[in-house]
Amino acid sequence: MSESMTVLVPITCDRTGRVHKVPMSLAEAAEHEKTVAHRKDIAEQVASFLGGLPAERPDLAVLFRGKVVVLNTVIAKDDAGILRLLHELTKSAAFPEVARTPRKNKDKAGKRGGTPEAASAE
Repeated sequence: MSESMTVLVPITCDRTGRVHKVPMSLAEAAEHEKTVAHRKDIAEQVASFLGGLPAERPDLAVLFRGKVVVLNTVIAKDDAGILRLLHELTKSAAFPEVARTPRKNKDKAGKRGGTPEAASAE
């Protein structure tokens, strides 16, 4: 077989579960398979390390494409918004979906008084 032969490699997004078929050469496909196995091993090591931290842990730590942000304190008032975001980002049972509270409807629903005709007549 030729190394220039192109194959469609199914890649599953861990966040959404969607499968994308990406065209790659045979060499790229083999390298991709090694990379996926290596990333899975690294992810298990990171989860194991973070699970073994002492009781005093930061409120939020994010690792995305090699960049790390750690927030030591997140105010409880903002927890619902963060939990909604984490649920949406991870699609994980670790972050259950938080129901949104309905907004109060006002009589004018945020509209200014008057009509468009009255405004254009001025």
